[in-house]
Amino acid sequence: MMNTERLAVGIQGLGIGEASYQGAVAYARERLQGRALTGPKSPEKPADSLLVHPDVRRMLLTQRAYVKVIVHWPVGSRQKWIMPIVTLIQVGVRKRKILSP
Repeated sequence: MMNTERLAVGIQGLGIGEASYQGAVAYARERLQGRALTGPKSPEKPADSLLVHPDVRRMLLTQRAYVKVIVHWPVGSRQKWIMPIVTLIQVGVRKRKILSP
């Protein structure tokens, strides 16, 4: 029973991480702040979006990497590194049935 709850909490965390990443990307696209280091990307606007700033791009890529690693986490040594989340859940449920009393 507890193992099912652990899996559910993990899936919730994945969903929250993905939603926060999508929200951060949407905000960075619409928020205008300063100019790009290489010159204006949108000369008709008063400022460029946050996506043109290297540090913002780095933070968004880091957040994206964390979410993608959780989705494609390896379950066993014989299985591929990149697996769909549905397969991860199925393997986790099978292992839980074997290991849980």
